[in-house]
Amino acid sequence: VLFMGFVLRNAEDLSPNLIMMIMLCMGVYVLFFLNAAGEWGREIMKPYLYMVPASPLKKLIWASLTSIIKPGLDGLIIFVIGGILVKGSPLTVAVCIFMFFSFGCLFTASNILSQRLLGQMANKGLIMVLYILLVLLLVLPGLLVGVVLYFVFHTPGAVMGIPVILWNIGLSFGIYAICQNTLHNMETH
Repeated sequence: VLFMGFVLRNAEDLSPNLIMMIMLCMGVYVLFFLNAAGEWGREIMKPYLYMVPASPLKKLIWASLTSIIKPGLDGLIIFVIGGILVKGSPLTVAVCIFMFFSFGCLFTASNILSQRLLGQMANKGLIMVLYILLVLLLVLPGLLVGVVLYFVFHTPGAVMGIPVILWNIGLSFGIYAICQNTLHNMETH
């Protein structure tokens, strides 16, 4: 992502903020695949997780916490350095950090929902296709509101990310609440 910013920073027809958004799109694309093959899937295979004497929601949050924290830290590092590199505005840098983090939350929550709905199917290709469709459906409302704000109400480009951030985080919490019994007992997995 930083290499992309380095390459694009000398493009005369691209503004620094547009370069930041291109970096964000590339980062979210990479994050999607890293998260799909991430730690959450390996974590729920550990039997001791099911024996922890805690509420199912707490176990679910703790089991997926690294998958939530990592995008936040990665986004902070990538977009602060990228913002300095391409001379992006502080608002755009902040929105990129929070959007990257919110997509990390949503991808983790989508993994949990996918696990809950699909379980352990033998056909990994089919699971990936269904997972991609699920994520697209979940992301779409927040993106549509952001696009409407930008094109209909002519808000600045960075502001169109705010509804996406709010949607992704709110939806992630909702998915966690709905799927809280995913780690309830070992026999169901």
